[in-house]
Amino acid sequence: MGAALAPRQPGRRRVDCYHLPSLAPDASVKWRGDAARVEHKRRLGRVELVTWCGVHGFAEQWVKDRQPARRRPDGGAWCEVVKEVWMDRGVELARIDVCGELLWTVCVDLANGEEPSATKRRAWASLLAGAEPASYASFLAAHPVVRPTQRAVG
Repeated sequence: MGAALAPRQPGRRRVDCYHLPSLAPDASVKWRGDAARVEHKRRLGRVELVTWCGVHGFAEQWVKDRQPARRRPDGGAWCEVVKEVWMDRGVELARIDVCGELLWTVCVDLANGEEPSATKRRAWASLLAGAEPASYASFLAAHPVVRPTQRAVG
């Protein structure tokens, strides 16, 4: 990653754990560590191809059923995802660590209507061009770094 892409301020760090048996392109169960809750997430409606900052990606709408919990539920295989997150005008940029592999993700709130500055769009263009447009659930279910030997966490 080039220096132009590196955020100047430290991001907000959290560790989320995804329940691997629940991962599907349209649903997942996640333990959100910073909020001590279980989230059942499901995608609503159709996935639509969109272009943002000159890069093609998929727009998805997700809803969460949040349930407070004191600890992550036992049983099943979980995948720990360490996230460092930066927010700016409806854009969430995250550096993630999945099974020791560092990756970058970008989430854009298209309903927000704002776009980042031209400088940021240019800086992020190379990052976005190499991205895999997918939800975390779809990405983790299909990504080779999440191997059966590394799936059980905690």
